[in-house]
Amino acid sequence: MDVGKVVSVLTQEAVFLSSVKDELEWIVEELWQIKCYLKGADAREGDENIKNWVNDLRDLAFDAEDVIEDYIL
Repeated sequence: MDVGKVVSVLTQEAVFLSSVKDELEWIVEELWQIKCYLKGADAREGDENIKNWVNDLRDLAFDAEDVIEDYIL
């Protein structure tokens, strides 16, 4: 493989990783907002559908945190 191809591949990888970092920062911000909502939702009484939705959202937030931790490590 010549140097030009190596530089091209490395440049593409750097661009990709930069976009992943931006997306990860967005996900972290969204998770923070979801956690704030969930804390408030726990304090309120609601119907069974809302409780189920909140539980599903909480599970999704935990899954997203796991993905972020895997990426960081």
